[in-house]
Amino acid sequence: MCKIIAITNQKGGVGKTTTAINLGIGLVRNGKKVCLIDLDPQGNATTGVGVDKRGINGSIYEVMTMKMPVGDAIIKTKSINLSIIPAYLNLAGVEMELIELERKYKDTDKKFNRVVRLKEELAKVRDNYDFILIDCPPS
Repeated sequence: MCKIIAITNQKGGVGKTTTAINLGIGLVRNGKKVCLIDLDPQGNATTGVGVDKRGINGSIYEVMTMKMPVGDAIIKTKSINLSIIPAYLNLAGVEMELIELERKYKDTDKKFNRVVRLKEELAKVRDNYDFILIDCPPS
């Protein structure tokens, strides 16, 4: 059964990204399959695991805004059994876009709830991993 762990703190610069990456590597070294979710617009977890942000085709932003299926945003890293859903600067405005999407779908048959959006997307891939680690932004 997959465990989802969010590394959070309201303050920046306290080691959230370092903790997420090192925890992920430690779990991989113990034979676990891990997916790291970079939710910080700075994208430091993305670069921290060796992914060049200039070369990615999709990120958590596209997943959250329904522009890409979650499975298509997952990138395998050089570390065996460690994958990442990357982030970059466009993630900074995602909250406003999610509010707009929620408004858009309010009077339709399509269900959209920005509060549980990430949970719904992770449910689609959680059976592929032992752990999903979420590197949260400072907020």
